[in-house]
Amino acid sequence: MNLRLLFLSLFSGFGLFSPIAANSFEELSEHLELDGVFAGFIDFEGDGTLIGQQLNEIYTAVLQASPDLPPIPIDFVQTIDKLGFGSLKSVGASSKRLNPELYSNRFVAVYNTAPQGLFALGVDPAGEHGFFTAATRVPSDANAAVTGSINLNALRQVVLEIMTQVMGPTGEAMVVQQTSETVFGTELTFDALIDYLSGKVDIGWKQDFGPDFEPDIALWASFANAGPILAKLQPLSQIFPIEFHEDGRGLTADLSAFFDGAPFPFNLYFFNPAGSTSLEVFSDPQWTVRRVGGSLADTPNFQNLVKRLPQRALAFS
Repeated sequence: MNLRLLFLSLFSGFGLFSPIAANSFEELSEHLELDGVFAGFIDFEGDGTLIGQQLNEIYTAVLQASPDLPPIPIDFVQTIDKLGFGSLKSVGASSKRLNPELYSNRFVAVYNTAPQGLFALGVDPAGEHGFFTAATRVPSDANAAVTGSINLNALRQVVLEIMTQVMGPTGEAMVVQQTSETVFGTELTFDALIDYLSGKVDIGWKQDFGPDFEPDIALWASFANAGPILAKLQPLSQIFPIEFHEDGRGLTADLSAFFDGAPFPFNLYFFNPAGSTSLEVFSDPQWTVRRVGGSLADTPNFQNLVKRLPQRALAFS
């Protein structure tokens, strides 16, 4: 069945969402493939304010009906804006069949301003990242690869702003105190952990099943700035069954003991290559391009798909 859905108005029957703007669809559709098996579009412009206003009215009615309920000084319009929904204009998705085994799927978001609040979680604070490098770093039998970025500072800022809005200086002080504390058993603060984990991320995995339906799972990930975390976590080996090993290649932490007794064999390793700021996380030391030979980027399906990818995006998968 060839389904071509060009317009969707979510919950429009409840009167919560504004009418669809034609110019918003035109702006977004430039990035979609409208001649495929599916194309969807939702316009959100102005919806955050409308939802916040209705929530304020509902909350006021609840307080009036329950005079014993202690009021919380919250403005839902401001809260929704701080969460970032005020910056979202529209979203769209499309799917086009390239051959019997391959679909080109796209998800696009258009913003009124730079992505804010929770939507800024996927914005690399250092700027644009490389073009789909994950596909060149995982073996050819990978089921999937993702290149993207994480900005955990955006999450910290959202929590700080909402707590300040609700509790004033007390709420701000609570957040600052919590993030300045150290991870249990180490001298690594949560503020530092947030900074280390923010940045470019490459992820790949495969999931197959053997003759007895026993899962064969392998995963690999690389966090561009998180390498220094590993040395700071070494004191945890005195508390938990974590084995650290350092040689000319770099520092490795073996966390496989945590998965003893799992329903299927699974290992987990953290690795900080010598002279690198990156942190690699993987489940199978053999499942690498270096040892297996050939990457996902070398496969015909990927070569067919890569020609259709934009040169810049928040994430490729």
